[in-house]
Amino acid sequence: MNLSLSIESLANLVSGMTKHELIDRLLHYEGRPRLDFTESYLKGQSDEKLRHILFAALSTRAKAG
Repeated sequence: MNLSLSIESLANLVSGMTKHELIDRLLHYEGRPRLDFTESYLKGQSDEKLRHILFAALSTRAKAG
């Protein structure tokens, strides 16, 4: 798969998520890099920060895979 297309698809996926969906994905993320966030910490973050964290994790995994 074309990496730029994959990154664009990830960006579109993450940008459409609600805060609840972002938190759920981050709490149940399996893979590298390993994430270790508490639910209370994530709830205190802005939607944009959560999107940034999730996108970074997913795009890092896509590049490694």
